[in-house]
Amino acid sequence: MTITQDAFGGAGGATSGGAPSGAGGAGGNATSTFSVSSDTASNLTGSVTANGGAGGGTDNGTVGKGGNGTAAVTLVDNAPGASADVVGSATANGGNSGSKSSGYPGKGGNASAVVNVTGNGAGGSATADASGGFGATPGSASASATVDNATAGAVSATSQVNNGAGWSAEAVASAPVLGPASASSTSSGMDGK
Repeated sequence: MTITQDAFGGAGGATSGGAPSGAGGAGGNATSTFSVSSDTASNLTGSVTANGGAGGGTDNGTVGKGGNGTAAVTLVDNAPGASADVVGSATANGGNSGSKSSGYPGKGGNASAVVNVTGNGAGGSATADASGGFGATPGSASASATVDNATAGAVSATSQVNNGAGWSAEAVASAPVLGPASASSTSSGMDGK
C-alpha cells in the first residue's frame, strides 16, 4: 500500500504604487499529516509534503512573511510475519519572505518534518527533510525521523535555512537501522550574518 499527500499554502498578495505602498500579504500555512496502521499490507509506504506560501512582495512597503510548512507521517505495520517493509518520508518547506528590489527583507516561514515508522521485524526506513523559507530572518527548520521494530534500513533527518542572499546553514543526521533508530536535526538563523 502506498499513500501520498501534499499541501500547499497560497501566496500572499503584492502591493505597489503607494507612497509608501501597503504591506504585502502573509503566505498561507500548509499542513500535511496522516497516520496509518495496517494489518494486511505486504509493504507500506507513506509520503507527505507541505509547502508554505510565499509572502507578498512590494515596491516600497513592507513585505509579507512566508507561510509555515508542517509535514508529519506515522506508519505502523501489524501484518503477520516479518516480510513487509515500511518506508516513510516527510518534506516541509517554509515559504519565502516577500521580495523587494533589495532581495528578501522579511521573515521566511518555518518548516517542520516528522516521520515515525513502526515495522513488523523486517525493513524500516524514515526520511525527514525540512527547509526554512528565505528571508533576512530565515525561517527555522526542524526534522525528525524514527524507526522501531525493524532489522534493516536507515533513518535520515536534514534541516536547512537560507537568507536568500548567500548565507545558509544545514544540519544532517543519519543512522542505520539495526533495531530502534532515530535521527533529528534543527537549523535556525537570526539574520544573514
